[in-house]
Amino acid sequence: MKELVHFASRSSGAALLDYYRLHWQPFGVTPDPRYLYLSLTHRRALGSLAYGIEAARGFLVLTAEPGLGKTTLLFLLLTRLERSARTAFVFQAPPNPREFLLYLLADLGIKAEGQDLTSMEQRVREAIVGEACGGGRLVVVIDEAHILQSPVFETVLRLSGFEASHNGSLQVLMAGQSELVDKLAQPAFARFRQHVSVMARLDPLTATESDRYIDHRLRMAGYGGDRLFTSEAREVIARWSGGIPRKINNICFNALLRGYARKSESIDSCIIKDAIADLDWADSEAGARNPYFGGSPQLGHQPCF
Repeated sequence: MKELVHFASRSSGAALLDYYRLHWQPFGVTPDPRYLYLSLTHRRALGSLAYGIEAARGFLVLTAEPGLGKTTLLFLLLTRLERSARTAFVFQAPPNPREFLLYLLADLGIKAEGQDLTSMEQRVREAIVGEACGGGRLVVVIDEAHILQSPVFETVLRLSGFEASHNGSLQVLMAGQSELVDKLAQPAFARFRQHVSVMARLDPLTATESDRYIDHRLRMAGYGGDRLFTSEAREVIARWSGGIPRKINNICFNALLRGYARKSESIDSCIIKDAIADLDWADSEAGARNPYFGGSPQLGHQPCF
């Protein structure tokens, strides 16, 4: 860690980017569709959702474990829908119907503070009718839907029942973790489940996709040189991260910090193992069992200097 303190006191993020000939930070945490690597599972999910919306199939579901790029994929889908539909993105998993309608109306640019539940539902219906009369449609995306309680699902169903006579002018995409599938399988959600026409899922990257993911992020950040991360480094990243893009980003971000502090022209496996050791995962049971985890002395890895 001493070298990272030295880095922080003597340099800046801009100097790191200049050193590695990057225009932007390639491993940031903010969801950005430009940086989304479309693996096989991401392409399939995006294609299924896009087709379901184009065909006006009503309700769609996307599931993924944390860190797989679900929200970024949703942003990309919404970007592609900008010219063909009016969209709303509810991302805070509202705890009750009132909060859900407030978030929805706010994203639609409709003020609803102080209105009761019935009035807010009517405002949404007016928006649906407005889109239908103009030959358009409204696409509502609800993220973290696995947290939603039954009353919110019932509210969505009521809105859906209203639009039945408006030729698919309302479509709802619910995205969440795998618990969303378990929730929908419960008897209490049987009526909602009957309206779901598309079920898509994201899986972790394969080792080959992990390798391509790193190159894609670097390329999008302006890197045009030789392989910045060595083959051995990429192998450690792929195996330790389990193919989860968020973990890959965290490892690579910390590795670039260490690489710059050491004035290393490339990122090797020793730097990667040190970067992993700096992360909070070092104390996790999974990390302790993983032979590619480099921060634990009992595993035979000593810090690289």
